[in-house]
Amino acid sequence: MANQVERIKRFFRMSGCNATQGQTVGATGRRLLLQVSIDSGTRGQRMFSYVPDLYAASANCAQRYAERIEADYLCIHKAVLDVDDWHATWQRFVMFDECFDHYDQVLYIDSDVIIREEAPNIFVGKGLDRFWAVPVLSSDPKVEGSRRRSIEAQVAEIGLNIDRYFNTGVMLVGREMRQKIRALDWCSKIIEHPLKLNQPTINKIVKNHAELSVLDWRFNFLFVRENQAEELKKAYFVHFVGQGKKLYASESWRAQVQGLSGPNADFLTNGG
Repeated sequence: MANQVERIKRFFRMSGCNATQGQTVGATGRRLLLQVSIDSGTRGQRMFSYVPDLYAASANCAQRYAERIEADYLCIHKAVLDVDDWHATWQRFVMFDECFDHYDQVLYIDSDVIIREEAPNIFVGKGLDRFWAVPVLSSDPKVEGSRRRSIEAQVAEIGLNIDRYFNTGVMLVGREMRQKIRALDWCSKIIEHPLKLNQPTINKIVKNHAELSVLDWRFNFLFVRENQAEELKKAYFVHFVGQGKKLYASESWRAQVQGLSGPNADFLTNGG
């Protein structure tokens, strides 16, 4: 355990964006849109539905969005956090590294999120000392079954009100808040988590050391079920989670997407 803690601490002392194994697109220097897209191998594919077409489409539209709102774009393709037996989703913690301190704001977006062409600029009006995200129940108020029970178990462990439990697929964090989080001595607490889950860990950090600023649910709409078509039409960022990934990959679902209204309905099905 001690060796893993030291590896994480070294990770947070990392400097120089060349360590992120990605290429920054753009030259604004104030705002960054960050994604992580790493092939987790067979273990990762067993844990989560693996849909390469979705990840390619996500990166494509994220870069277009960044260009439109005049932000830099970076997609990390190689692990930088040295924790051998953890899932690649932990690599999102790179957003807190000092190599990004020249950015006023960093927006992290999962690689299974599709951004619609009409999405407004998410950075407008967001302070440098804030942590912005969308609570799960705000995005998916009808969550039920095993997924609901899993969330309830996680918030009970954290001691958090379920209405404040946010999904980590879309996080917007100002520079002052990123520096504050990076300075915390919480590495050992991550290691101690029995399930090694990054979402409850980040929720616990925000609960104890920051105040969640709530984003509009349309910036992280959790698409899980076929009966969410009305919400899908209103969403800016569509996050395909769980069963939603399988629906994205199915021909029947792609046919349904093509029938949605809006100028960008078809780009969800063709990878950009």
